[in-house]
Amino acid sequence: MHKHWLRYGTAAEQKHMIKYKDKYDGIVINASMLAHTAKSISRFIHSEVNNKPYFIDPMTHAFQHDLAKIKNDKNEIKSSIEKLIEEYGSPIKEKIEKGQPVKIDDFNTDNLANFTLSVLGFQYKHIFASLDDELKEYVEYIGNYKKPEFLIAPYFYMTKLNSSQWLPLNEKLINKSLEHKDEYNRDIYAQLVIDKSFLVNEDLMSKVIEKYSNVDGLIYWVDDFDETTASKEELSAILKFVKDYKMKNPSKTIISLYGGYFSQLLLKYDLSGVVHGLEYGEMRGVVPVGGGIPRSKFYLPALRKRINGSVIAPIVFHEVNNSEEFYKKICNCSVCKKNIKQDVNTKNEVLKNFDEKYLLSRPIEINYKNGSSRATEFPLIESKIQCLYHYLEEKYKEFEKIEKIEITSLLSELINDRDNFEQYFSVDEIAYIDRWVHVLKDD
Repeated sequence: MHKHWLRYGTAAEQKHMIKYKDKYDGIVINASMLAHTAKSISRFIHSEVNNKPYFIDPMTHAFQHDLAKIKNDKNEIKSSIEKLIEEYGSPIKEKIEKGQPVKIDDFNTDNLANFTLSVLGFQYKHIFASLDDELKEYVEYIGNYKKPEFLIAPYFYMTKLNSSQWLPLNEKLINKSLEHKDEYNRDIYAQLVIDKSFLVNEDLMSKVIEKYSNVDGLIYWVDDFDETTASKEELSAILKFVKDYKMKNPSKTIISLYGGYFSQLLLKYDLSGVVHGLEYGEMRGVVPVGGGIPRSKFYLPALRKRINGSVIAPIVFHEVNNSEEFYKKICNCSVCKKNIKQDVNTKNEVLKNFDEKYLLSRPIEINYKNGSSRATEFPLIESKIQCLYHYLEEKYKEFEKIEKIEITSLLSELINDRDNFEQYFSVDEIAYIDRWVHVLKDD
């Protein structure tokens, strides 16, 4: 079973995904990214990582929100979204051309059927159709056309307040998609995209399990769900949903589209898979906002979380006297063993190595539209890459360990690891570990 999925972000990330292709099971691609850089992604899938399964998130929810969310700084529809609109056609195209988001009333019997076919067809065909002629000829010759692992029915985002409208439409889109299962010879999955108010509503979640059980599998995404700040109620709701869905559908797949270590632990409770991005993608808002300035962050294995450079550096200084202690207390992955040399025998040398490899930045000045400005630090590319490689190594190790070790031992280890570093954090900063353990132990 494919448990560890990596999300494709940009063309610049390809080289990292190739370098670490033995450290994850499969690839997830956003439809807008595929529409925007189809040739590059097609070549990547067919030649660079051709041993990896993949699936495509059709991102149909993008058209139901305020159109400002899919426009650029010039108030124009983003080029990647514009290409996707052309692929999906009616009723999306007409609505966007009128400057209006799509609504449930825009779908009728005819255009719902055509829209569904367009969305499924894009997922099924676009990777191969976008290959350059030379590689396409070769792929056809050897019969190695890489089809997606499964197809996802069109879907729209739901909240507690709008569910009475969007849930019936989502159900229709699922049922219409299932009519084409034999045509594509692919499993048909549903994608559930909800906010936290929907998640903690037991009646709504029960309805989802009832209405989404006729598909071959389910992918879920809770809007802006940060596992380290989520309440016990929210974490418990996720656990209950996974268990209830699998109880009703024991042979079917259920995947978390965004997730960190808590989601990985749910693999012990019959979650089928977890998706994350390259270092930054363990959570995401349904309607993204500006990303801001990236900060130097180091994934601290003991806390299962990325830590700001200004916080992790003092920890290394106070906890570590030589390279062997670094490997024992901080991290012993292959990247860290390469970056923190074995013969480093003083506290200052360890910190110097650590800072040079993971935390180096350069000063920049940010200018705002109102005329003000401020100075900040921007991480150097090489430091970001080393943090990323360390993160991918640790994620691989986490999935491997979760596969082999009982949940009680994993939770005990989590508490012990937390205890070793709790003095460096406020109670609130690390309380998420207690919440994770309580929710999973109480089960």
